[in-house]
This record gives sequence, C-alpha cells and structure tokens, in this order.
Amino acid sequence: MNLGLILSIENKNRFTLSCKLGTSVIASKDYKKGLSSLHDSIDNFLSSHSFDANCIKSLTAVCDITGLNLSAQVKTNDIGYIQQFPGKYSTDVKKLDICNKTYRVHSINLGLSKDKESLSKIGDAVRYFNEKGIEKVGLNSYFSKSYPEIENSTHEILENLSNGRLEITKSSIFNVDDYISREHYLLTNLVYLDSARKLVSIINDALKVSSIKCPLYFLRGDGYLIDETSILKEPASTWLSSHTGKILGSSKIAGAENTIVISRIKDDITASGVSSSLPVLPGESTRTFDMKHPGFIPKIIHIKELGNADEMKDVINRFNFGKEDFFPLINLTGIASENFSLMNKYLEMDDSTELTAIGAASAFYSKNFTTTVFNASSSKIDSIKVMLLEEAERYFNEIKLNKKNISYDFSITPLKYMKYNSYFIKLSAKGHIS
Repeated sequence: MNLGLILSIENKNRFTLSCKLGTSVIASKDYKKGLSSLHDSIDNFLSSHSFDANCIKSLTAVCDITGLNLSAQVKTNDIGYIQQFPGKYSTDVKKLDICNKTYRVHSINLGLSKDKESLSKIGDAVRYFNEKGIEKVGLNSYFSKSYPEIENSTHEILENLSNGRLEITKSSIFNVDDYISREHYLLTNLVYLDSARKLVSIINDALKVSSIKCPLYFLRGDGYLIDETSILKEPASTWLSSHTGKILGSSKIAGAENTIVISRIKDDITASGVSSSLPVLPGESTRTFDMKHPGFIPKIIHIKELGNADEMKDVINRFNFGKEDFFPLINLTGIASENFSLMNKYLEMDDSTELTAIGAASAFYSKNFTTTVFNASSSKIDSIKVMLLEEAERYFNEIKLNKKNISYDFSITPLKYMKYNSYFIKLSAKGHIS
C-alpha cells in the first residue's frame, strides 16, 4: 500500500500530520509542539494509526515559508544584485523592506555588451561583493527569458571568478516574463533561502530518524506541488500556500467545478475562488511587501461587511464564473449571514487544518522545462522537444519522482521581436504524486 504524509505547519509551535491514500485523506492529528519534535510526532502518528513507515512514499509540506522565519541570525542583511540591463556599468545601494525587516541591496548593472571592458567589470563586481562580505547574489538579465545565454554566460564567469564563494541565483529559473517583477521576485527569494534550507533540513532529519525514505514536496500558492530541489531556489512560491490548501480542500468537499470560499486571513475576511481544482489567480502581477511580484498567489478579495448583500453580490461577480452555474459559496468564517446570493448553493464548514490536508492531497505536481531556439526549422524544433523530454527524464530520476502518473504538454511561442524564426519552447510536466 502506497501512502503519503502531509505536514501542515501553522507556525513554529503547531502543526498537523495527515495521511493520504491516493488523493484522499484517511487520518489527521494536530500537534501543539515545536518542529524540533517532528520525528517524535511522526512516530506517534504512524503508531497510533498502525501505519508502516515503509509504506510512506512521499511527504507533502504545506507551509508559508515567508511567514515562518526559521533562519538563524544572519551575518548581514546585505544582498548582492547584478543586472544586465541596457546602459553603462553602474553601482547603487537601495533598501528593501520585507516583513518589518530592512535589507540593503547592493546593485550593479553590467550592461548587455560582451566586450572585454564589460567582462572586466564582472571581476570588479566580484571584488566589490567580497569586500562587503556579501555571499548571496541575484543575477537578472533583461533578456533572461527570451535569450538566457547572456545570463548563463555571466553566471559561469561569476562562478569561476568567485571560486564558489558567492551563491548566485539566476532569474531565468523563474517563470516570470516581466523584468521588474522578476527582479523583485528574485530578491525576495534570496531573503528566504535560509529559512527554506532550515525547514527542509528539519523535515529530512525527522524522516531519517523515523526510518522513512521518500521525496519531499511543498504546496505552492498557485495550487501546484513543487519538489525539494525547486523549493530551495524558490521559497517565495509558498506565499499563502496554507490558504490555498484550505480553499482547495473545501472546494473538493463541495464537489463542484467552480467555488467561492469565504475565509479569514489573520483578522481579515476574504473571498477566494477555485476553478477546475486550482485557485483563481490574479492574472497579472501583484504587490506583496510593497513590491511587484508575479501573480502566483491566489486572487483575494477583502470583504468589508459580510452581511452586506450588495457587497457580496459584487464579490461574486468579480470571479466571473457566470450565472448559468449554481456554484457553491462556502463560508469558513463561522459568521452566519442571511444575505448571500440565493442563486448559489450556500455551505458552512469548519475552518480546520484537515481542509488544508485535503487540498494538498489532491494537488498536482508541476514542473516546466524551457529553452529558446533561433533559426528554427520544424526538424530543429522536433529535436529540441526530444532534448527537453530527456532533460525532464534526468531531472525526475534525480529527485526520484514516480513518473507513471506524469503527463507532458508542449507550448511553442513565437518571439516576434526577435529575428530569424525565434521561438520560446516550454515543456510542462504535470501529474499526481504517489
């Protein structure tokens, strides 16, 4: 029997363990303990339900890493940032405020040229970061999505010149088209790398002590699962993941294609939508921590007055589900209201951590593999497709993913602003994990 564990972390001193069979949750238990006791809690959970550790084939963590703050005291709040943006070499220091903490971003623009002078400036950048004691550096090229070779080349030179002392994160690993959003998302991920590493270490150590050998996954804010390798590069993708699990879980219980879920986020009453087993996303960049970010987090509408019929009608209309469907309206707030639209099926549910586990149990794993091709003929595109499939195969073997439930889909986007039949090719892999 193949079982999966789900770890829903509310805060550093409270979490819930659940067990799933397929996409169904078959057991859950709350623990008001610190994460340092996770291995004891796993042993207790397995023994109390007579589950065999050898049957555990995966662990899915649901945790907003941006709000957990697990990292130890860091040496410095300084971050390095290298831009490759049209213009001359320049340096700047600016402040970045995230979660009541101020970071200093040491920004260097290398320009886009590949001449000898520009290459020498890369060495200047490395020396500058060494002098400032900066270890984490983000690299963002203006053309990182359409022409990643520029960023890749600079990354290789930086690695060689720094002798591995600098930890360099490329923006091209993120699925973000807009340059400014990519910059903000890159810097925010750098801030949370230490917390992600600490959490992954705690979970893996607990699994080892409990004699469980299985891959580790995390729920993203957009409703997809991400593997351990990816979360250590993109911890900010877990924004509002607990909220996402909750709305997905309540939607699954309702058993409808489209649902609107009214719930609390801290002291705010909000509405979020679910469509086709995924949270409704904003469809554009959002502002979080006063910064512009890609719209990977669920669309959230704040409700001023739950009992106001006109406001609720406006909230419902903003999800554009259409009047032809009698979609459920789910209330998790515990506040009764008689003024919900009569055209919707109205359900009240308890706001429990089990909802989060139910949502995570049915979530899809997703991973994209991309490249840009120039002077593209049909045969060249076909060979690129084979290359991407081989890359995906190697990656899934490395993370020990069970591939039997994974499906693949290609998308080919013409780059109209580039010459010579240029295309952006993306291989999307998606499926349920064991």
